Parts: sequence; structure tokens; C-alpha cells
Amino acid sequence: MRIPDPSDVATHHEEQERERILNAHKFRPVESPLIIDGSRCCKECEEPIPKQRIETVPTCVRCVDCENILEIKNKGKA
Repeated sequence: MRIPDPSDVATHHEEQERERILNAHKFRPVESPLIIDGSRCCKECEEPIPKQRIETVPTCVRCVDCENILEIKNKGKA
């Protein structure tokens, strides 16, 4: 019986994880932004989303903190 090369095993696991993440984002429904008093705000905490975040991720609908919390919650469901 051939013992698998650890680097091949690691590469395989990385490919599987990358595919899982891409598929999760591929089927994520597009969300409309929350606009309060003309400013794009986070759909969770309703605070204005910083301009730098909007420039970096033009489709964002949550602030970084709330997005991270949501991703952690969703990771537990996967």
C-alpha cells in the first residue's frame, strides 16, 4: 500500500475547501443595500458602512464586523 505524500493530501484538502467556498458564494442570493438618510448602512447593525469598505467591496451590505459574525455563523451550518 502506497503512503500518500503529505503535500498531495494538503493540496487536495485546499482544493476541496476552495471549491466549497466558491460554491457557497456562487449560490448566495444578491442582497439589496440598506439605505438610511441617503447612506448605505449595514443590514445587521444599521450603522453606516465606511466608504473604504464600499470601495473595496462594492456589493457589500454589511459592515466588516457584522459580515464576519455572519460568516462564522454560516460556517457552523456547513
